[in-house]
Amino acid sequence: MTAFASRLSAILSLLVLLVSIVGCGGSAEYDAAAKTPPSEPTPTPEPVEKAAPKPVETERVVADVGVGAKGRSLDEYEGGVEGAIAAPAKALFAAKENAAYNIQVKHALELYRATSGDYPKSHDDFMRDIIKFNQIKLPPLPEGQRYVYDPEQAKLMVERPKR
Repeated sequence: MTAFASRLSAILSLLVLLVSIVGCGGSAEYDAAAKTPPSEPTPTPEPVEKAAPKPVETERVVADVGVGAKGRSLDEYEGGVEGAIAAPAKALFAAKENAAYNIQVKHALELYRATSGDYPKSHDDFMRDIIKFNQIKLPPLPEGQRYVYDPEQAKLMVERPKR
């Protein structure tokens, strides 16, 4: 048997093993749902007036390392073997946030000020002339948070629920 044939045989054996382990059929839930006859349409309930949700108190913090969503799940692993495994991933996410906030945005703001004589006057100007123009990809934020440019401080901020 040639080397190619033995490799092909090994790959096919692994494929058969994988299919037998994983399976190729549908789930039992799907099969049961497909066999049940359609039921009578349920009447839509009358709309009930809901009380207005309480406004959430927010705070603004400077966009810096640690505000992004990625890597926050690794914060619980500090010591031991788990910490040693999580540390490089945490460092990677921190480096990406640092590059975005403290290098790209800061440099683009200084270039903008050098060419126009001042910093952007509004959030919309900042997003258009700094972020979009320079193709800066800001790190994603946790749910319920958003980026806000503060023209008085000439800084990118993160608006989040007060802690």
